[in-house]
Amino acid sequence: MTDKPKPVQALLGGTALTSIRAELEAQARLLQALRDSLPDALGEHCRHCVAKNDRLTIYVDSPAWSSQLRFYGPSLLTHLEQSVGYRFKNIQIHNLLRAQGAGIGPVKPPLVPPVRGVSEILRQNADSSPPEIKEALLKLSRAIDSARGIDP
Repeated sequence: MTDKPKPVQALLGGTALTSIRAELEAQARLLQALRDSLPDALGEHCRHCVAKNDRLTIYVDSPAWSSQLRFYGPSLLTHLEQSVGYRFKNIQIHNLLRAQGAGIGPVKPPLVPPVRGVSEILRQNADSSPPEIKEALLKLSRAIDSARGIDP
């Protein structure tokens, strides 16, 4: 039989968990003050915030809300100074959508070289085109051949 795992508190010691809990509670209070200073529709998209030195980092759930939040920057700094009592010099906004990565948002299809014959069609059309278009079609044809691994 295996031994029961030790509680995390016993591994880290009481003071480590106490300081982590205190930091999380301070961040939660700051987030609430932040949300209170914004319109409800915008505040609910602010997921977390962290104060470090004189910078406030705010995490939002999408780039659209990030751009909306930037408009409130100056008034947000003023309100937070009054409600929390700390003066931040600047605000950074991060998008969780970008940070979470895989599985979120539309998936871009992989780039696949065009099917065989496209470069030949381009070369044929180049013959009956004006010089500047002819050169562009031939250049595109060579690029397609190169992407397919065909020597021009």
